[in-house]
Amino acid sequence: MLTFIYLLKIIYKLILKILKTNKILKMNVEKTIDLGNGHKIEIGFSSWDNNKKSIRNRYPTSKGGFSPRSSSELPIEDITQITIESINNDLITKDDLKNIIFAAINKL
Repeated sequence: MLTFIYLLKIIYKLILKILKTNKILKMNVEKTIDLGNGHKIEIGFSSWDNNKKSIRNRYPTSKGGFSPRSSSELPIEDITQITIESINNDLITKDDLKNIIFAAINKL
């Protein structure tokens, strides 16, 4: 049973590698914001649709790449709803709310 699971993991990794090599799962990054210690925010066209914008929180791995499991890519249109729900559920501190408000006012 363990051999079968191990084989499935190898097949899964190979399929992901093939898809990434063929640019099927790659985000087309237009802008990178460096937050330090390898942590970055990337903005560009999504990995699922070349016509849709997305944003990704990118965390480095020990090998210099990034972890797709901890580096979530989100559609831009989801950011507003996620932010509103985060505020409504008290997940954002008052200091962070102030920063969001000031950034929004400066863009108006």
